[in-house]
Amino acid sequence: MPSVKFSTFIPELTELMPIKKAKINDFAWYQRMVQEFQAMHPRPESHTSRCPGIISICNQGWIQCAYQDFSITTRGDGINFDWRTEIDQAALPTIGSILKDYISYHTQSQLFRFNRFKKATLETIVKIQSPWMVEVPEGYCLISMPVPYNDNNHFTALHGIIKDTNWLNIQLMWHTLSGEIVITKGTPLCQYVLVKDESVDWTVEPIDDRVTLMKLLAMK
Repeated sequence: MPSVKFSTFIPELTELMPIKKAKINDFAWYQRMVQEFQAMHPRPESHTSRCPGIISICNQGWIQCAYQDFSITTRGDGINFDWRTEIDQAALPTIGSILKDYISYHTQSQLFRFNRFKKATLETIVKIQSPWMVEVPEGYCLISMPVPYNDNNHFTALHGIIKDTNWLNIQLMWHTLSGEIVITKGTPLCQYVLVKDESVDWTVEPIDDRVTLMKLLAMK
């Protein structure tokens, strides 16, 4: 059985704020949805709290959360920001010179000039320089992606593929252009999903079997 190994340069995090299994029950929006469904009389046959697609993706893989409080203050120009962290990661004994500051950035020239973001998004990417690393088993890759249906809508993690042994840094599109936003310790930042690194055959064809068509229509 393949095994993914998450390791950190800050040993206390393995107990205090580890990489955790993704669970839809951890999200406040889902808990509210379930409460609404349970209060319905009679209960409808179809309700979003029972959607297999949403439940499956929210239970898939692992979540990296912020291990400390931090704030991002944007200036209204769509480009610049200031940051503050609860812990000075760069000053940690021995490992600070390796980890550097918890908050860094990528300039406009590294992505925005080539792939314009949606409106109300900072042109500069906010980078979380994580103390976590991962070892991905041979023949697999780890998809780094935004947390689906995240409770927090101030940012969106960028997608990527991680292979072999690598850092778990996080790149964030920031959606507040003016003002200070505080992200509290324990806030989910991104999600990781393990998939096989392989090629498969694929086809594109019409459905011409009436029995199959009727079954598909019944699933809608």
